[in-house]
Amino acid sequence: MEFNAENFPELFVDYCDLSLTVENPDEIALQKFNNLSELNWMSRVKPMNNCKPCMEPCSNFQKYYIPVGGKKVYMLIESLASDYEDYNIISSFFTDTIRSKGKKNADSVYNFFQKNKLEILNNIRRNCRNYQSMNYYQKMHEVRETVYNIFGKRNECTSHRVTVPFSLYHYFNAEKVLDYSAGWGDRAIAAMASGIAYTGIDPNPELHSCYKRMLDLFKPQQKVEFIQCCAEDHSTDEVYDLMYTSPPYYNLERYTDHPDQSIKKYSSYRDWKEKFYFKMLLNSIKHVKHDGFIAVNIINWTNRGCNYRMLDDMINFMMDKNQLFMGFIYYNGGSYKGNAMPIAVFRVVH
Repeated sequence: MEFNAENFPELFVDYCDLSLTVENPDEIALQKFNNLSELNWMSRVKPMNNCKPCMEPCSNFQKYYIPVGGKKVYMLIESLASDYEDYNIISSFFTDTIRSKGKKNADSVYNFFQKNKLEILNNIRRNCRNYQSMNYYQKMHEVRETVYNIFGKRNECTSHRVTVPFSLYHYFNAEKVLDYSAGWGDRAIAAMASGIAYTGIDPNPELHSCYKRMLDLFKPQQKVEFIQCCAEDHSTDEVYDLMYTSPPYYNLERYTDHPDQSIKKYSSYRDWKEKFYFKMLLNSIKHVKHDGFIAVNIINWTNRGCNYRMLDDMINFMMDKNQLFMGFIYYNGGSYKGNAMPIAVFRVVH
């Protein structure tokens, strides 16, 4: 059979976007959103007993605990293996293609799909004998899973588990949240499902039409807004209960080539840290109320022999600004095996 768009329409699309794998993507996304709004967040917050903190390179602040149930143990927001299909996939109905264009290593998942369609088909033929008898949506799903397994697993830009901010917002009794890296929309979706006000900042112009689609579908009753600007340049008269974000890990992931991206503006780690990262933190202190909270998901990490101590640099900076470092909340990756990711928590002091 000739390899062309007539015979294999599922491979002659711009990208194997999640929304193409189902007949009614909006209906499915809305159902998952409604299910998220009913999630029992308290069942997810528990002592971290069976997995270890992800602190490599090791943080000087690893000893700081936020107690659970009066016990001196790390607090864990538990993720279940089923969360991906049940909740965490929601943002991909809106931002999947744009996320695929980001680069974690040499090339993007989007470019891999564009350049290797015949290889993808041959891989499917080897591993899925009933492929030709599938309907279009089943084939699109198979294409998407194959791209992930042979390339995306190691190279795609990661999203944030929507159940984590959902639980975090409720834990802090937040009513008004600021997010300085709105990204793929997971923290915004969690805010909408929680019924709280949210302001998301992101410089990537491609994402803002996706945010509008989220607002049109989920129809939040509270104020939810997205502002296209750089985090370090943001200013407002609004006052927030909580700033929670997961900023870029310096140059680990390159989301777009737009000139307002932090890694494009500040190529060296020193410039990035001082002109983007620390200014974002200063803006957070300025715009969060006294006794409010700042929570940031970031780690120390090593790349090609360079040790970027982004977590420790943040804690030292915030403590120098007389902000109270409370400790870490962790979240795991779907099971208790492996490492748990840290969220550093500060109480704002004015």
